[in-house]
Amino acid sequence: MKLFKIGDICELLAITPRTIRYYDQLGLLPNVKRSDGFTRLFDQNDIDLIKEIRKLQKSKAMPLTMIKDKLFPKNIKSKSVLLITDSISQKLLLLSSNLTVITIDSSKSQSHISQEIANFIKEKMTPESIIFCFFHESLTASYTTQFSSLKKDSFYLFPLKNFGMTNYLITEYATQNYHEYSNFKEFSWVIKRFISLGFSLCLLDSLDQFLIERSDTEPSIDFLKKITSYKPLLHATQENYSVVSFYKNFNNHINEIAEIFDGLLQNQKRYIYKGVIFYSHSETLALKIQAAILEQCPNTSLTIEKLQDWSSSKFQVNFISVI
Repeated sequence: MKLFKIGDICELLAITPRTIRYYDQLGLLPNVKRSDGFTRLFDQNDIDLIKEIRKLQKSKAMPLTMIKDKLFPKNIKSKSVLLITDSISQKLLLLSSNLTVITIDSSKSQSHISQEIANFIKEKMTPESIIFCFFHESLTASYTTQFSSLKKDSFYLFPLKNFGMTNYLITEYATQNYHEYSNFKEFSWVIKRFISLGFSLCLLDSLDQFLIERSDTEPSIDFLKKITSYKPLLHATQENYSVVSFYKNFNNHINEIAEIFDGLLQNQKRYIYKGVIFYSHSETLALKIQAAILEQCPNTSLTIEKLQDWSSSKFQVNFISVI
């Protein structure tokens, strides 16, 4: 998702900054985004909205108050909102525990899984229901098939990949904030923006989990011990994973990691809604990273949280996750 500053939008749409600010003040551009320096940012949704507003003004001669009611009907409070995932996605993705979970047997066929989703919908769905679904991308076909027969605006599907703790931040935001929105369109836009722009830097202290275990009868390969003594810094987004670098000791490269984080923010015009450093073992390392990043990015808010129920005692991890 590309972000634009107000000057870019004015040039692109031949519109004055004063007009854009007026639309914003009236709540016609509610999908607010700001950089860590509080500069207003715009995305393609905003561009489409401005085009639609101007079209309605010219072709229908509608006043802006009527345009606002037309584009953003206040419909959330009149509905029963259900935020769901499924047991497969809950296992594969790091999601908020506040989501309602569909129990699915992962050993069953795709058609059986689809039927389990269908049964849940039949049990829970009412004419007043709106469902927001967060699920692993491998289950996209099952969800799409089962929801395709429902009314268009009665459900919203959000396929996710596993990338650090970003999915947790997204789903936690959804469960805590959906009631603050007056319409589903804006809420859906915000979630999609978090998915598109969110990222994690993962400091993993061991490569052992990625190696195939060898039997005692096979010859030992000493160079593997040398390789696995280096710790990877991984960058993960909704689109892909990449290895940024390898370090012998993260503590000796804290400033370099902060510079990498700063560069990632620069790529999205320094937009950040929320950033958290999650740690499994070492709060000391997390505090060092936080201090270095805040020195590099003084306007960035970055809190620290301990990972609850971290599954592995063999290796430590730190996630610098952002939405």
